[in-house]
Amino acid sequence: MDGEREIVLNLSKKSEPCKTDKDCCTNKCIKLTLQLDDYADIAKLLGNLRQNAIKFKHCCDSDSDGLRSYTYPYPANSPVQLYPPSPAVPSQLTIDCMCCNKGVVEFELGLLEHYVIIDKNGSCCPERGEQLNVRVRTIPSVGNPSLVVTNPIIPVTNYIRSYGSIDCCDPQPEPEPEPEPNPCIDRCINLNLFIRQNTTTGGINTPVITQNTPGRVIYECCNGPTQIRTISELYDDGVDFGNSPQPNLELNCINCFEGSVGPITLEIFIGGPIAPPPFNPPPILPPGLTPAQKY
Repeated sequence: MDGEREIVLNLSKKSEPCKTDKDCCTNKCIKLTLQLDDYADIAKLLGNLRQNAIKFKHCCDSDSDGLRSYTYPYPANSPVQLYPPSPAVPSQLTIDCMCCNKGVVEFELGLLEHYVIIDKNGSCCPERGEQLNVRVRTIPSVGNPSLVVTNPIIPVTNYIRSYGSIDCCDPQPEPEPEPEPNPCIDRCINLNLFIRQNTTTGGINTPVITQNTPGRVIYECCNGPTQIRTISELYDDGVDFGNSPQPNLELNCINCFEGSVGPITLEIFIGGPIAPPPFNPPPILPPGLTPAQKY
């Protein structure tokens, strides 16, 4: 009939071997939640996590890649996280993006213990109520074979598997290139020495140092020899911060090391030395009298 339209739906049914969701599931990334014992010594556990990295195979790495390593404290973007206890939830240690191979995920604690978590059905697709078998052994070393651990360092009451985070295999952002070192920025600063004001009886502020004050400033320059500059060379009438200009001395590229600048020497030339008064000065006599006539 006129106006008839045909709608074609591209539908397909599951293949015969794929009968259940479990059969059809393919997954490689697992997030493992370890519920810690309520009576665990958390301080002791933190000490072990600081000294011993958690190492495991990342689900996005190739077979030839080694284990990734994470040491406490864990940054916010780390797949390993330690959560403190709350009134409703015990303390938890989570390890995300673990590589699952035929239902098996595993991790190491430093060079001390090797944890293996095995799904009973050999599946890498977590299910509610699944049965997990956990084995903990010491990591063998020269002269020390691997032994079964009955009281592991990480005291766990329950192991829970879930699917790994969706961003496990997202590319990590490239680190920004480090800027080229600039000796007059990295080791140097510019410094303004503001000049104190004297308030006269008339209420007028006058600087204690002016451009005509005889003197000099000596300081170490980071990109050159020691600087010896006169006050008149360095003097600036003022930087205005909204009230009134502040007279100052401008020192550029002063040597800076570990947060300290200097040394800076300010020399003011007032004139020659003033002779001290005599210890026992003679008395002042009236005009026309000699010392013998004073009596």
